[in-house]
Amino acid sequence: MVNLHAINFFNLLATTPEMLELRILLTIAGIGIFTYYDLFNNKTIPAEICYAFVTIGVIINILFPSHLMLSLLLVLLMLAFTVPTYMMGQLGGADVFAIVGISLLLPAFPHPYLVSEIFNTLLYAFFFFITYFLIVYGSRVVKMVQERKYKLSWTKLGHAFLYSIAYGVLFVLLLNLGIGISPLILGGMIYAGIATLVFVVFRDEINATLITHLPISKISEEDVLATEVMDPKIVKNYSLPRVIKQRDIQKLKQIEKEEGISVFPIYTGYPPFMPFIALGFLISILYGNLFTV
Repeated sequence: MVNLHAINFFNLLATTPEMLELRILLTIAGIGIFTYYDLFNNKTIPAEICYAFVTIGVIINILFPSHLMLSLLLVLLMLAFTVPTYMMGQLGGADVFAIVGISLLLPAFPHPYLVSEIFNTLLYAFFFFITYFLIVYGSRVVKMVQERKYKLSWTKLGHAFLYSIAYGVLFVLLLNLGIGISPLILGGMIYAGIATLVFVVFRDEINATLITHLPISKISEEDVLATEVMDPKIVKNYSLPRVIKQRDIQKLKQIEKEEGISVFPIYTGYPPFMPFIALGFLISILYGNLFTV
């Protein structure tokens, strides 16, 4: 049963409870299908499913336009965040469609600081994602340090220092905004800050464990090319992006022919992200907003 307190947080997303329930059911169904394909179809979600999910969200807002402007605002905010993240290879294309679809189907009246259902979902998802990363890759980092395979540089220390300052300023600002942040979110912010700092310091070593050198025959669209470990001249001369499209596979074939390179570094170790979105969404539905008091 959907928690009524959580529904109050949604601020009655639709004009009737039946409409809210329909929106929730459609969102759960869509996320479930996305998650299934992400887990059991080699992290490949058919384009038709992506388009259908967003189309359903658009149709719902056309038929019931009371929250149309809010939906559009959330979609624009999410696209501003997800599209650059996708282009950097940190988020899958289907993940972008899923986030946009959720924003359309379940908008919320703005919290004073724009905390809405989709924001809650992503914050929860990020928490579980970094926890997974620490569990899976933390032991590898510890082993690298013990075996003295880790090389500390002034550049890494500089990045860590700047990140710590920026995160500290953000933390202090949030504490002084007077929005009643709960102890849970304070603890979560400290945890996320430390976890992200670990990634900043050990980024190269962690990335190395995520990369596999593959022949072109095993590379497909939407794979993420580790351009940072390739020859910069080749990356520049052939205009290689991080997220591979069909035209880029042709470029790789050209590189193989002209440069004699037969394998290319591909990020294959990243876990599917949809399960984290699904888990974050369910917690958001069941428990509502846990971030303020």
